[in-house]
Amino acid sequence: MSVTSPSAKRDPAGGTGSLFRWQGVFGPMRRRPVLSVAIVLLSLGLTVAAGYFIVYPECLATYYWWQAEKASEQYDFRQAREHLARCLEIWKRSGETHFAMARACRRDGDFVAARRYLQLAKRLDWSPHALDLEHKLIQAQSGQVRPVEKYLKSLVAADHDDKLLIIEALVLGYLRNNYLDDAYRWLSIWIDMAPKMWQPHLLRGQALERAQKHRLAIEEYRRALELAPDRPDPHFYLAKALLKLKEFPEAKEHYQAYLRDRPDDADALVGLARCYRNLRQLETAKQILDQMLQKHPKHASGLLLRGQLAWDMEQPEEALKFLRRSAAQAPMVLETNQMLATVLRDLGRNQEAEKIEQRRAAIENDLRRIEDLVKELNELESSVRDVKTGTITDPSRKARVVELRYQIGSIVMRVGQPHDAIGWFISALQEDPSHKPSRKAISDYQKKLMQSQRRSGEPVAATGRSGT
Repeated sequence: MSVTSPSAKRDPAGGTGSLFRWQGVFGPMRRRPVLSVAIVLLSLGLTVAAGYFIVYPECLATYYWWQAEKASEQYDFRQAREHLARCLEIWKRSGETHFAMARACRRDGDFVAARRYLQLAKRLDWSPHALDLEHKLIQAQSGQVRPVEKYLKSLVAADHDDKLLIIEALVLGYLRNNYLDDAYRWLSIWIDMAPKMWQPHLLRGQALERAQKHRLAIEEYRRALELAPDRPDPHFYLAKALLKLKEFPEAKEHYQAYLRDRPDDADALVGLARCYRNLRQLETAKQILDQMLQKHPKHASGLLLRGQLAWDMEQPEEALKFLRRSAAQAPMVLETNQMLATVLRDLGRNQEAEKIEQRRAAIENDLRRIEDLVKELNELESSVRDVKTGTITDPSRKARVVELRYQIGSIVMRVGQPHDAIGWFISALQEDPSHKPSRKAISDYQKKLMQSQRRSGEPVAATGRSGT
């Protein structure tokens, strides 16, 4: 007796059994329409939910990542940090994103935040080698460049993937500590490696300006602008340099170009108003300053210029009001004291004017002394510092370099520029870590600042430069 398999059974119509008969995708659904509709709706809902809660956030985070990369390429690190913060709202457990945020913070000069994000990246098992390098870049950029420069230079020589970022950190550290020769040399290397990048030209212009080579600095700023015509920064630095050389019409144009992107920048508004004042468009300058001072009422150079405008308009009492406010914010500015003494003399307040003139003379002497010391330092370091290692082997000359840097820092502190002064003290300590006067100067300033913050009720923040 033969046995017929189920697959061989025939239905009345002569076809194979219904179990294996193809009825199309929608066949079973037609027989149970209500259940089918429910299944379809549930599937659609799950698809939409998956898209909204999984796919959409991933796409959004990826978009912000790309925007952060784009902003970093343009050296807009504030914008990069904003985009990366959006990424971290979605990619909370991403070590790579925390590391990228740390790097953006470091390049933006926020070393406290950079270290915090590096700690988070470490907890998320990001690369120990990458973390170690970034800590060394923080050290270099924050001013403690000498202890790490040999290691960082070796990475550049080995063609490290991050060699341009390493050079950038070295240059910023050199500039911060007024190692202008080192900064210029490495900027030239950077430009040779990446001739189409605008940032090294901008920084080389700053190095040249500090060396009082203003015409050469302007050439570098112009080159930066050629390479990045849409970036506001070259316009700003070019405008400042042109203003120093009293080329007011062109300086005005570049300030205006910069302000189209950064309309609330107080320093740029003051620069623009200064151009208008020197072009004898006093009312326009006054209008710009009055609007700026509404938002920045304690801006010392803005208050000074507003006082000068009042004097130009033969309003000595109003001039005195603005000049006093400026002196309250920055009492050791030479130009402020000169103008204040002039106005006081005009108003017949000769006794007060005489005191101001004495202070003005002391400031002028200090500034002249700084100029002489910086010149001596530059000449000495050019002759005794090893170009490859950055070291000074002659003990007596090294001691003189340390003393010069300390003296310059002390005078700079006295004329009311503590941020710059701290940089000079740090550079002295890098040459001689045991130099007690420099260490004491930094400690005294930190204590004074903390006391001032407590008296004013402000939160006590980290003082000095990172790594101090």
